Amino acid sequence: MNLLLLMILLPLISFLCICFSNRKFPNFVYNFLGVFPIFICFILINYFYIHYFHDENQKFHQFFWTWMELNNIPINFSLYIDKLSIIMLEVITGVGFLIQFFSIWYMRKKNDIGRFFSYTNLFFSSMILLVLSDNLLVTYFSWELVGFCSYALIGFYYTISSNIKSSMKAFIVTRIGDLFILLAIFLLFVLFHTLNFSHLLKLSYHKNIYHDCIYLKLSMIFILLGALSKSAQFPLQVWLLKAMVGPTPVSALIHSATMITAGVYLILRISFLFEIFEEILFIVSILGVLTILIASISAIYENNIKKILAYSTMSQIGYMFLGLGMKLWGAVISYLVIHSFFKALLFLSAGVLISSCNNESNIFKISVSKRTFPFLYSCFLIGVLSLIACPFLTSSFYTKSLIISGIFNKNYYIFFFLAVVGSFLTAIYSSRMLFLIFFKNKKLKIKSFNNVYYFLPLLILSILSSFIGILSFHPLLQRLSFSEFLDLKKIFVELCVFSASLCGVIFSYYLYVLNFDVMKKQYKKMKKSRILKFFDKNFGLDYLYEFCFIKTFLFLKRIFFVDNIKKILDNCYCLLKLLNNNLIIFENKSLSFYILAIFTGTLIILCYFLLFLQLI
Repeated sequence: MNLLLLMILLPLISFLCICFSNRKFPNFVYNFLGVFPIFICFILINYFYIHYFHDENQKFHQFFWTWMELNNIPINFSLYIDKLSIIMLEVITGVGFLIQFFSIWYMRKKNDIGRFFSYTNLFFSSMILLVLSDNLLVTYFSWELVGFCSYALIGFYYTISSNIKSSMKAFIVTRIGDLFILLAIFLLFVLFHTLNFSHLLKLSYHKNIYHDCIYLKLSMIFILLGALSKSAQFPLQVWLLKAMVGPTPVSALIHSATMITAGVYLILRISFLFEIFEEILFIVSILGVLTILIASISAIYENNIKKILAYSTMSQIGYMFLGLGMKLWGAVISYLVIHSFFKALLFLSAGVLISSCNNESNIFKISVSKRTFPFLYSCFLIGVLSLIACPFLTSSFYTKSLIISGIFNKNYYIFFFLAVVGSFLTAIYSSRMLFLIFFKNKKLKIKSFNNVYYFLPLLILSILSSFIGILSFHPLLQRLSFSEFLDLKKIFVELCVFSASLCGVIFSYYLYVLNFDVMKKQYKKMKKSRILKFFDKNFGLDYLYEFCFIKTFLFLKRIFFVDNIKKILDNCYCLLKLLNNNLIIFENKSLSFYILAIFTGTLIILCYFLLFLQLI
């Protein structure tokens, strides 16, 4: 079990080494300190799985020390690992290592590469602690560290003021969700006098007792709000687009292996408590469907490649929340793993595209030849096909169909229909992105790259995103039994999903390839239209939050808030300014005035002393 503690400590030690280096190490040392610890963590988790995790239902618990005591109830720092933890750690360390390896190439000409790797390694350490923590309080502590790291990485280019505002927005919105999680922790502690996951699991067996407990229901709603903010789901998804201002590997890291998946993981970890309240799970499904539709429609009108991928993350995580609401735990885990592969592939490919096109991110201006860049085209094509969920070629089709077929089997036909509509919309914006980048020749100077640091991660992620990925990932093997392929309902669902995706691709081809010039003129006309501003402002949520919270707070502040200390300081400032304006007239560069002033001052002092002696 010390191997698990070592997994937390290795990135943390790397973070401390970089912090105390005071920027004195050459870049290759920072590259080593940034990448090697994550690779060792990936080796350790696989070694642990092979040698110690012989049964899928096996669980390990290791106590280290008592962190604090509340009302004589100990809060321990201990680690807990089961099948869910194993899967999450393999995704975090495996995909994370490939992103870090790619970052060596991407950050080679950037300043402060040491600061970049210090933040990312603290990010990994926090995320590993979040997955391995045994109780909600340690989970919350690591949850906050993850939020801080994302804030620091989003605002990595801090010399640009808009980037600082974007990172602040992401930080504040996610902190709102964190506040609700903290309230849920207080309620659970008062109710059960424990925060350990294993103890809470035993208490949840008595579902009938707690079904009418309003405080437990409130705590589940609060945890759901925290998960929604962290995973960028409606209505707390407003921060995710702003997170695109950071380096592209940061976007890949947030969207594939770390922060975005944290909300899904938290619900999976305490799913036994959510099962008590069916109505809350139904709300989870509704919010998931709304996010799918909102994000997909917004992506169709978006031109920035990174923002399109951000919208795609919202929509695909929406499918996971839809599956969580239907209690399809295994299907959600399966799709989470495969999504991390192809989403990292898409973001890293986008990073290469943007770098090759002189930092241009508008898909109407980016142009890359399929013949000149066959490898990059192949990687991006596999990523897009995975996002569309192309059958036979990609793993995502089978994992995504597990969620949609599970919804159909539970007779939630409205959710099933909306999920299929989401697949149609996903196919439109995904193929649109592919067609505009690789199928149209635009006048733009491009650079060619040939480097193992970007070639190898893209190659591995392409293989994992294909059908080979689902065969190579051991926890998903049981999900693809031969009987499932012969299930008529599942075949019907897969045909519906495939048909919707195919229609979306054909529709996109008709608009953006056959009628490219017409669509380009239409987008130029729509640039200043209200509908694009409406989509860009998260379907008006930004306006709503600004009116309900920011303007309301400022209005109440003007009415009720009186800062006496500020008033005193303002009065002192006014007094000093008045004295300065009156005294500055004595500095007039006139020698006769200076002599007269000295003589007058001396005379006043002598008169004062004579008067003082006379009084004595």
